[in-house]
Amino acid sequence: MSGEFMHEYSINKNRNRTLYFLVIFSVFISSFLVKLINHIPWQFVKIPITTSLIFGILFWLFDKFLWKWISKYEGTPDLSGTWTGVLMSSYDHYEVKYPANLVITQHWTKICIKGNFNTTLSKSSIASIKTDEANTQLFYAYSNDGDKGSGLDVHNGYTTLYYDSVAQTLKGEYFNNRSIGGRHNNGKLILKREGDLT
Repeated sequence: MSGEFMHEYSINKNRNRTLYFLVIFSVFISSFLVKLINHIPWQFVKIPITTSLIFGILFWLFDKFLWKWISKYEGTPDLSGTWTGVLMSSYDHYEVKYPANLVITQHWTKICIKGNFNTTLSKSSIASIKTDEANTQLFYAYSNDGDKGSGLDVHNGYTTLYYDSVAQTLKGEYFNNRSIGGRHNNGKLILKREGDLT
């Protein structure tokens, strides 16, 4: 499983206010730049500065980087980073703890959740974030490459994780359509964020 395909995710927050402010900033910045450029006496070629151009640049910067600076106030939790911990499967009655690793790459509008669980790799295909005063939840569907050497087939699944911003942990459950003994497999995840926010 190679590459880093980022897909859009939904969130139960109204983002219109943020977009409104970006538009307002774009108008002010474009007006300022137009006046500044027009007062340059040695300018031979006029550079077209439009509000849409400035908005596009501001939105790109905000989507990729700036949103993290104000995520606490804007309402979109920053889940990006490397998360490590353990996985317990119903296959062995949750008695064995397998190493688990999640790498979450997140922008304001897109996300990619890559998992390394014991001997298999997975990648998210859709995701959503639900946040309120009580808690924050991350939901995502994934595809897993499987591991022929271990007899694990390619399969799809769904994960629900609860984010603790104080302890910097993700805890939750997953289930998939890989049938073991005529029953679908499910399990539990306990993960902690490594290092500082990136």
